[in-house]
This record gives sequence, C-alpha cells and structure tokens, in this order.
Amino acid sequence: MQEFEVFTINNEEGEEHSFMLLKEIEMDGSTYWICNEAFVNEENDNPEEITFGDTVAFKVSKNGEEVIIDSIEDDKEFEKISSKWEELQDEEELEEEDLEFIEEDNQENK
Repeated sequence: MQEFEVFTINNEEGEEHSFMLLKEIEMDGSTYWICNEAFVNEENDNPEEITFGDTVAFKVSKNGEEVIIDSIEDDKEFEKISSKWEELQDEEELEEEDLEFIEEDNQENK
C-alpha cells in the first residue's frame, strides 16, 4: 500500500488547507508539487476518512531547511506543469494497462 504525505498550509486569510502530495516534478530548473486538496473528518481525525478535492500545483523552493510553497501565478508556467502532469498520468495509465494485459495473458496460459 502506497503512503502519501499530507501537509497543511495557511492561505492569505489565515485559513488552513490540507493537501496530499501526489508527485514531485522537476522541470526547467524548478520543483513543483502536484497535490490533491484533502479534507480530514475533524470529528475523529481518522486519517482513513479523508475526502479529496481539486488537484493543484505548487512551485516549491528551499531556503536552508525551510520548504517554501508558492502558488503558480504565471499562466504559461501553469500550463507547462499541467501538461507535464497530464503526460505523466497518461504514461502511468499505459503502464497499468500493460500490467493488466500481461496478467490476463498469464491467466489464459494456465
């Protein structure tokens, strides 16, 4: 079972938002995090009761040990990272389809 990192940030109004890191992408000398917004059931804080919202991209940099997470303001930069994420998803879908095909072949050969 794959584990994902969940982190919380505050917006400009001081409201907390939680996100689950899906993928870190290096592109054009910058680091980006592709995340799903995560809503934890606050009644019991059970990590298994998380509802996921929109997928978002953040630009990430480091200042010593501190990780700095920024929104992507430039439309062209956002389009490039969005396209890269879609490309990676398509590749992963193809790999999953290949695995399913191989599994089906193995079952037919038994």
